[in-house]
Amino acid sequence: MKKLVSILFTLAIAFTAVITSGSNHVFAEESSGMPFTVEPVLPSNQDKGIENYISVTTGKKSISQELRYKVRNTSDTTQVIDVNILNAYTSANGVIEYKAEETKDNTIIDEDYEFQRYAEAPETITLESGQTKVVSVNVQADKREGTLLGAVSFQSESGKENANQGGISLEITNQINSVYGVAINFPTKVVEPDFSVGDAFLDTMPSYYVFRLPITLNSPILMQDINLEYEVDLEGKKLFSSETSFDYAPMTKTNFAIPYEYEELLKDKPYTLKGEVTYTDQNGETQVQQFEKVIEYKDEEAGLDALLTTLKIPLEKNGTAYWVLPFFLIPLIFFIFFLIYRRKKKKKDKENENQEKTEEIA
Repeated sequence: MKKLVSILFTLAIAFTAVITSGSNHVFAEESSGMPFTVEPVLPSNQDKGIENYISVTTGKKSISQELRYKVRNTSDTTQVIDVNILNAYTSANGVIEYKAEETKDNTIIDEDYEFQRYAEAPETITLESGQTKVVSVNVQADKREGTLLGAVSFQSESGKENANQGGISLEITNQINSVYGVAINFPTKVVEPDFSVGDAFLDTMPSYYVFRLPITLNSPILMQDINLEYEVDLEGKKLFSSETSFDYAPMTKTNFAIPYEYEELLKDKPYTLKGEVTYTDQNGETQVQQFEKVIEYKDEEAGLDALLTTLKIPLEKNGTAYWVLPFFLIPLIFFIFFLIYRRKKKKKDKENENQEKTEEIA
């Protein structure tokens, strides 16, 4: 019974995490009410005008530098803090995010631009209440050009909470994560970034659909404020269109998520996704790249790491509406659990009643 409760609770937490999770900030992320604080110590060669993350520009294609962070325990208890080196990826919703590993929708196309290859830091630090320590991160890179982008994260458990629901005891562990970006700019001759757009496809999610548009930045430069205009047509009829802006980490590929906004989705019908990507090159010139892709609904397996939105669920035609399954299965699981719990409770109450009658007879 206890194992069943644990499984159901884990499923509920996982489902909630998928719905409520968001992407990392572009350069720094820190939550309020944290048991510790982190302050980047800006180096002497820090780029002017940037204060919330470390950014340095070097006139040569190599660097050997120590990055420093002041970490202070602001809680009343000892804190064990994990220090992690993260790579920079482009998320499916168009922001730069920092992670330890890639996913099927977010990859680095050149391992020479993985920040983890060049940075070293202590795995953990221990801080007593009120104690401050300086954490050193050593960065060494050679024969690089463009921008090397990554981050340093500081993570700890903020404590455990016990909850009691209907006689069931649950233990919840809270984790705190503070992420600080690092940008190292090397000389480069790249003036115009090289974008390539791959074949689009439909991704079926548990409760909605997205068109995935693979976009690759084949250049070692950080691109910001890229504009994407697109529209989706079916048999010559425009279904919907939109416009958005996004950033791109150097040498990354992402299956960009375009939410399907029409009220129905037809299986085995060719949809046309077309539009243009507009950006400014290193010389300040505006560049426009057009694309046109054909997509058919093939009912592929859904992923769980895409951008979640509040879109209306489209009506699927010419196929089975698999998106409804979670809405039936989750309540069904909890209903079965409730029946088992109630049956055991009635059995226990009946045993107690019989025992009381026996004691009265005696």
